[in-house]
Amino acid sequence: MIERVGSVKRDLDLIRTILLRLEASKEKVSDPTPPEDCDSEWFGYHLEILEEAGSIKILDSSTYDATDYRLTWDGHEYLDAVRDGNVWSKVKKKYAGRIESVPVAVITELATAAIRHSLDM
Repeated sequence: MIERVGSVKRDLDLIRTILLRLEASKEKVSDPTPPEDCDSEWFGYHLEILEEAGSIKILDSSTYDATDYRLTWDGHEYLDAVRDGNVWSKVKKKYAGRIESVPVAVITELATAAIRHSLDM
């Protein structure tokens, strides 16, 4: 279950899941549903902060009585850094137990470094 660590602490696993789901859709997503193990309020909070960060765009589609969501360029860039499960695991292991939380910019740097390392021949 995706648990709330605090009322306002970001869940980087949930963020990655949201971005992966939005990217997997061929078109804009109308009213995405939370993963089974996540309550809708917590999910909605993460959609809001992803929009504030510029990772997703929330489009009001009042004519369809729904809200459409899509990834932005920045959202695609972050997802490209953390998409691979092996890279994601390595990044999480690097900071696990050392510090409580890591800025997304540092996550991106670590993931990019891991990708670069795997591409070196």
